[in-house]
Amino acid sequence: MTEEEGPSWLGWSGNGDRARGSAPVARRSPEGRAPQLPRRLVAEVSGITNWAIEGLARLRENGRFTIPAKMATTLKHYRRENSKTLGFLQDRVVLHRSLDTGNLPGVEVVNGDVGHVFYDELKKSYVRWCQDSFVVDSGEGHFFKNLNQVLPKLVRRHRADSQGTMKWAYVGLRLKDLGE
Repeated sequence: MTEEEGPSWLGWSGNGDRARGSAPVARRSPEGRAPQLPRRLVAEVSGITNWAIEGLARLRENGRFTIPAKMATTLKHYRRENSKTLGFLQDRVVLHRSLDTGNLPGVEVVNGDVGHVFYDELKKSYVRWCQDSFVVDSGEGHFFKNLNQVLPKLVRRHRADSQGTMKWAYVGLRLKDLGE
C-alpha cells in the first residue's frame, strides 16, 4: 500500500483520491488506537509491571482494592443523592452495630444500647427531614420498604410508650438529638 492509496478500511478507493486533493483521512487502526501505541507500551513495560506488582501487594495487604479519596467522595455523594433512605439515616439516625451491613457510609453506628424508635416518631422524623432537605417524599410505604432493604436485620416489635400503650417500634435505632 502506498501513501497515495491509503488503507482500504479507511475508505480509500485506491484510485488516487488523495492525489486529486481530497481531504486527508486520519491514520488510525481499526480499533481506534494510535498506531504507535504498541511501541510506546513496550518501552514502558517494566514500569507497568512494577505498578501492577505494587498494586497486587497493596491488594493482598488490605484485603480489598484501594479506592482513591476523590472516587470515595464522589461515590458517597452519588449514593446519598440516589438514596433518600441513606441520606435520612446519615442525618437523623443512630444505629446499633448489629444492624450495620458494612455498606452505610456516614451513618453513625455505636456498640452500646440505642434502644428503639417508635414507628410514628420515625415516620414524622423522615417527613421533617424531607422538608428540611428539600427532598420529595415518595410516601411512607416506599420509605419503610427501602429502610428494610438498607437494613435487612432491622426488627419491628411491640413496645410500650410512656403511657403504657403498645406501639410498633424499630429496635436498634435511635433518632439523633438535633437540639430542638
